[in-house]
Parts: sequence; C-alpha cells; structure tokens
Amino acid sequence: MNGQVSSPESHLPGQKIPAQWRLFAGFLRTPVLPDRAAGISRGAIAAILRLYLLDLLLMIGLLLVALGVYLTGFKFPDTALGTMELTPVLIALVVFGAPIMEELAFRGWLSGRPGQLVPLLVVAGTVALLPLVQRQHSVDTALATLLAMLAGLLLAILAAVLLRGRPPFGWFRRHFRWFYYLSALLFAGIHLTNYENTSPLFLLLVIPQGIAGLIFGFARVRYGLWASMVLHIIHNATFIGLALTEKLFA
Repeated sequence: MNGQVSSPESHLPGQKIPAQWRLFAGFLRTPVLPDRAAGISRGAIAAILRLYLLDLLLMIGLLLVALGVYLTGFKFPDTALGTMELTPVLIALVVFGAPIMEELAFRGWLSGRPGQLVPLLVVAGTVALLPLVQRQHSVDTALATLLAMLAGLLLAILAAVLLRGRPPFGWFRRHFRWFYYLSALLFAGIHLTNYENTSPLFLLLVIPQGIAGLIFGFARVRYGLWASMVLHIIHNATFIGLALTEKLFA
C-alpha cells in the first residue's frame, strides 16, 4: 500500500515505552501518512503519555545544555513571556488557548484531507487579500474587513462540510515527509517572535519548539488532532508550572 500505515490502532495494545519511542524514531526517519488516525481510546491516551515522557526527557536534556552554556557566561535574551506577570488569564491563554490555536494552524492540515486542508487555504487566502479589500473600500475599512473575514469564514466552513470524509490528496501523501518537517519548522520559527531582537543565532533558541513540533506532528497524524492538542497543553502546563515554582522560590 505504498508504504502506508494502514492501522495505527494495531500498534497500541500492550505497547511499552521503548516500543513507542522506537515507533516515533522510525517515523522521524521516514514520515508516512497513515490511512487514518487511531482516534480516542485507552491505548491512544497511554501512547500520548509515553510521548509526553519522551518530550519531557528531551526538554530536560536541552535545559541542561542551556545551563551549561549559561555557566560559561553567555546571556540568553529575555522572552516576551518572561517579562510578563503570570496572571490567571495569561496562564489560561498559554496552557489552553495557544496550544489549541497553534495545533489548528500548524498541524490541523497535516492529515492532508480536503476537508481540513481546503478550509485552511481559504482562511489563509482571505487574510492575504485583506490589504487589497481595505484599499478598495477606504470609506469604511473596518466594515469591509469584517465582511471579508466573515465571507472567508463561511466559505471555510462550507468547504469543511462538503469535503468531510474524503481521503488525503494523493500529492500530499506522496510528499508528506516534507509537509511534516515543514510544519515543525514553521512552528519553531513562529516562536522567534518571542524575542524582541532576532538574529540567525536565535534559531538555536527555538530548537526545543522544533523538537516538540516533531513530536506533536507525529501524535497528530497517528492518533488525531485531539492528541497533539492534549500533548501540547500538558507540555505548556509543565513549563508554566516550572515558571510559577521559580517565581515562588525566587
């Protein structure tokens, strides 16, 4: 079947932590789009927890490397989050809001299915055309922008409904590995906006997000979009917890 993984669920029952990690490592070397995601089940939830443990161990390793670099005298730039007060609203946004929105934007389309890919393209096209719409309707720019956004949203919803259930595009399946790597790269790149000043050196600072993006992408296509959202949420919750603990004992 052209190297496709026909049944993700078949790998779940009785799977141990090392087996889960080897499965991810094999996927990382040769990303293949499964015929379908496994969906929600006890096995899938257990798999997500195993991936979270891998994510946590890798992040701890990177933190130790960063600590070693810091001890040499290197000063890391401040992040936008580091200069903000961790209010309940901000914590909720970081733990729940950001993961849900980022998963929709960076991995919602990784299934390659028309019902998920086309709506995203419609929304992206609408956003790209907004400057043109605003120039053509300078009398009431706000109203023109609102109407264009509503039209784009309605078209996206209509496309999602009409194309629901269709299999992945053939061209997307053939070139899936590049889409998978691209999603992780874009996810890492967007986090450069956390820094006020950017330079090529700052690419090293978003390596953790790149690694996390690879893990989240695997969870997304293997078990479903819900899985990458849950994994992303507990990832962010862990580091917000560490930040709160640091402030408590500072």
